[in-house]
Order: sequence, then structure tokens, then C-alpha cells
Amino acid sequence: MNCNDAQRLIDGCVDGELQLEMSIEVEDHIASCRSCRSLWNAHRELSENMHSADLRFEVPAGLEKTIRNAIKSEVKQPVSRNLRIWPQWLRSQSFAFGAAAIALFALFNWNIARFHSSESGKNTISEEVVSSHIRSLMAGHLFDVASTDQHTVKPWFTGKIDFSPPVSDLKEAGYPLVGGRLDYLSGHPVTALVYKHRKHVINLFIWPGKTEILKAEPVRETRLGFNISSWTANGMNFYAVSDVNANDLKEFSKLIEDGKR
Repeated sequence: MNCNDAQRLIDGCVDGELQLEMSIEVEDHIASCRSCRSLWNAHRELSENMHSADLRFEVPAGLEKTIRNAIKSEVKQPVSRNLRIWPQWLRSQSFAFGAAAIALFALFNWNIARFHSSESGKNTISEEVVSSHIRSLMAGHLFDVASTDQHTVKPWFTGKIDFSPPVSDLKEAGYPLVGGRLDYLSGHPVTALVYKHRKHVINLFIWPGKTEILKAEPVRETRLGFNISSWTANGMNFYAVSDVNANDLKEFSKLIEDGKR
């Protein structure tokens, strides 16, 4: 089994969807292949995080009993003579209380769902960025254009994407440009600029953001052992990811933000 075969089957193997013989072949290959083993570990950790994540809102204990008791107490109260002139569904206090409780509960759940949806969107981009970074470290995936010259790398993207990415060479600061490639996040083409710092690879993903957001402060996070720094500047989204330490990635991001050449 070669790397292409193993990488195609890793998801199924991690999720236990393969037949025993095929799973054994994948695991045998992973045991002897460092790059595939790294991808395997990343997929397994992502799968474990997804299964252990608290993605559901649990109803507080005793809420149902509280609502039922409240409805019962309302039903026991006599209906005012003045209310009898109204239709039955309007003069039923128990119905009104129950409807209000249901509406309040639904509103609460909607706000919880909206919050999780917003957070999920952010998490998804970060996870895609890390996955793309891991794939790029495999043989033959790092460059479409290999060059330390920013005037060679930047023109290469012309006609391949509908925006012009800023390209900086930070060699003097210890972060030399070594190339770039066309990548995809959420189904859209993005620029991936590749830098080196000592023996570490830094992938810098760039794509157009919301035009009304000229600048947003950097966000630092860690996923699957990789550090991520993301920010928005001049209508562009920037995501830098690497296994360099957090301080080095912060310094790199600041140099890119400042437009150092």
C-alpha cells in the first residue's frame, strides 16, 4: 500500500468503517511511514474531539416538573366571570402560561444554537487550515511555485485567483519566503504562501474578507499541536499556521501585518 492509498483510507480506518484486512494494511503502512502517521494522528485526535465535544444543550434537571406543577396550580384557580366572555383559548390561563414557557424555552434554545453555530464556523476554518497545513507537509504538496523571490511568487497567482495577495520576503528577519501554492478552504481558492523558520514550515493562507472590516486584531490559538495566528487587514483574511512556538509565530504575524519586505 502506498501513501496515496493510505491517505484515502485513513478517515474510514479511524472511524472503524473498513474491513479488518484493509484496516490492517493501512495500520501496517502507517507504522512505517512518518508523514501518513502524522496525518493518522491528526484525524484520530479530531475524531476524538468531535465525539467528546458537548454539542448539545441539556434541559436543566427539574424544569419539566416545575412547568407541570405551575400549570396544575393555574388550572385549579377559578376562572374570572369577566373572562368567560372571551373565547376558550384566550381565557385559559394554563394555556397562556404553557405557551409562554414554551416560547421562552424556544428562544433560549435558539440563542444557544446561534452561539454554537457562530463558534462552529470559526472552529471549522481553523480545522481546515490545520488540515491543509498537514497535507502540505507530505511529499509533493508544499509548492506549486518554489522560489525565494517575491517577484516570482506573486505573479504566479495572476489569472488563477481573482485577488492580488500581498507577498513579503522576510529573510532578513529569519523567515525566508520559499514558495507558494493554490489551496482551497471551504470550497474557495486561497493563496498559500510558504515560509521557513529554522527547520519549521509556516503556511500563510490569504483570501478576501468582508470589505467593511479593514482591520481586526490577531487571534492566537492551538489545534492538534499546531499554533495558529489569524487576523484581518485591508479587507484580507490571514491565517498563519505552523509548529513553531507561539512567540515565533506571533513575531512572524506582526512582520506580515506591518508589511515588512
